Amino acid sequence: SQGILAYQPDILKLTEKATSLPESLSKKEVQGFKSKYDTLIETVKDRIVTCDKYVIEHEVYSEKLEQFQDWLSSLKAAVDTNIDHGDTEGLKVKQIALSTVMSSLEEGEEKLHELQQILSSVLQHTEAGGHDVLKSHLSQLKDQWENFMKLCRGA
Repeated sequence: SQGILAYQPDILKLTEKATSLPESLSKKEVQGFKSKYDTLIETVKDRIVTCDKYVIEHEVYSEKLEQFQDWLSSLKAAVDTNIDHGDTEGLKVKQIALSTVMSSLEEGEEKLHELQQILSSVLQHTEAGGHDVLKSHLSQLKDQWENFMKLCRGA
């Protein structure tokens, strides 16, 4: 866009000079050139806005993916910190931690559903070659979530 916009002063100078030309054909040619240039500028600006929108969608997806990973890691840490305690107090703490994790089941499912929706939108604007990588990241998180929930249910 900046490369195209850099020529804008030159186009304006040409337009001014064309106005002073005696031949009306040259004026029309320069005016037509300027009109095409203006159209090109608008097209480039529109495409930049569209690309920015797609980049933001990808960034939101990446952030949400990372937030889910962090959230899941914190749940795992809450359960793991209490696993080695064999005494009654340790078992009570572990039971509370597991109960908290199990109450997070619906929240986890909602977060995964939201990620799936965002991914569906992102994939519409992503080159086909990138689809597998994006889908794989979400699939791995879903697997981690399912495995963790199975572990908690079995505890």
